[in-house]
Amino acid sequence: MRGASYFESFDPFEIFTRDDWHCKICGCVTPQHERGSYQDSAPELDHIIPISKGGCHTRDNTQCLCRKCNRDKSDRLD
Repeated sequence: MRGASYFESFDPFEIFTRDDWHCKICGCVTPQHERGSYQDSAPELDHIIPISKGGCHTRDNTQCLCRKCNRDKSDRLD
């Protein structure tokens, strides 16, 4: 199964705020001012179940990760 079967429209800042601007893997602070930068601690929106593995683009399937953890996780399910 490939691609999202459901797409929910939301602002990524909702997820960052919900997750208190902390990476859900390593727990580091992901400063808002680093959003979009190449800093390892920059906040990025991650799909818990990757879109490429059939995950949906929903609030419940997204989390805040730092850039380093998101890069390391890639599209794995763990």
